[in-house]
Amino acid sequence: IQNVRNFAREDREQLLEDINLNQAVKNVLSMIGRQFQAHDIAVEKKLKYDLPPVRASLNRIEQVVMNLLVNARQALDDRRSKSKQLTISTAFQGGWVLLEVEDNATGIQSDVLDHIFDPFFTTKEVGEGTGLGLTISQSIISEFGGSIEAHNNERGGATFLVKLPAAGGRS
Repeated sequence: IQNVRNFAREDREQLLEDINLNQAVKNVLSMIGRQFQAHDIAVEKKLKYDLPPVRASLNRIEQVVMNLLVNARQALDDRRSKSKQLTISTAFQGGWVLLEVEDNATGIQSDVLDHIFDPFFTTKEVGEGTGLGLTISQSIISEFGGSIEAHNNERGGATFLVKLPAAGGRS
């Protein structure tokens, strides 16, 4: 309940602090983890144990994680197979803290891939999506000096990779 309250706070403090990306993932999963069970989606967490912190706002990073996980769940809902899988990984590489969200849904069509971060671009039916989730996520990650990218993976689904600089210039 406290995680939901913190996430929904209207004042959403914009103070930057050293945060652990794993904690943001755990907080979001504590809020929406049961959705994955209800949709028969197997969730695999591969969170690096000694991940360095990133300088960011926990609430804003949770917003990005929430968006990526909800998008993956929605994509997996379109998958006809019984084996629906979502993998959430964190890592540290070359001064960057990485978050990877990978699914085995239907992937992203090549003509769509170039536009998924465009404002108001959506592949959902009218009234089902605003086309702002990935745009806002990209803006948040850029605000903290990072990047977000997407590509199709060998499992047939999509992978989103978020890169944030480690706090304190750790390399």
